[in-house]
Amino acid sequence: MARAKGRAGKGSGWHLQRERHSRARKYGYAGGTYANDRYRRFPKITAPLGRKSKKLPIQVTIYVPSTKGNKTISKTAFMKRAENTAKFMSKNFEGDTAVTGKGEWVEDGKVTREDIILITSSMTPTQYEKHKDDLAKFIRDKRDDWQQSTMGYEVEGDFYVFPKKVKDTDKDGVPDKFDCEPLNPKKQDMTKDEFIQKMYETDYVFDDMDLREFADEHFQNQASFEENQKNFFKFIGEEY
Repeated sequence: MARAKGRAGKGSGWHLQRERHSRARKYGYAGGTYANDRYRRFPKITAPLGRKSKKLPIQVTIYVPSTKGNKTISKTAFMKRAENTAKFMSKNFEGDTAVTGKGEWVEDGKVTREDIILITSSMTPTQYEKHKDDLAKFIRDKRDDWQQSTMGYEVEGDFYVFPKKVKDTDKDGVPDKFDCEPLNPKKQDMTKDEFIQKMYETDYVFDDMDLREFADEHFQNQASFEENQKNFFKFIGEEY
């Protein structure tokens, strides 16, 4: 018997396994193997005091380390870090919960273990969007203040590491993506590198070579960052 749009003939049961499973996910179908079975819905999960409670569906967690660089800090300093993080979370979101634990990380093949404190806060989607930039700034700033190679955090159960590992061929601390001299460790120009990195942080999308070529052409006299930024936007206006 001919089939129409992938469906099986009459009386052949479920048309396709993927259709069966998609309907199961959509309608909460539980059990049964034939098309003429009724769809059964799982009961909707509700909070016991839902109508009198405020729903905070988004959870964010910041991992607070007990090290500064490769050295373990004092317990007092460690607790102060956790308190400052908790204050930030409570100020911007809906309170916080602190959980102590053990963490480990690998760098240059060496495993390091340390005490950590997880500060978790719950919030509404509106609160999250309103303070997302503040959260990003806090994580960046604490990475520098605490001298961490990376910072760990979670959003809705997904774990993130900031920043992700990048290639630094000449090991000058500037990723190759932003480095005008990625293959020349003896000749560095941090002013040009800073300019390229700042350009990547704007809302514009640039090609790596466009930025490097512009930096090579306009940074011969080590002019100010602001002036070269102005020149660059003039340059792309002409080019594009």
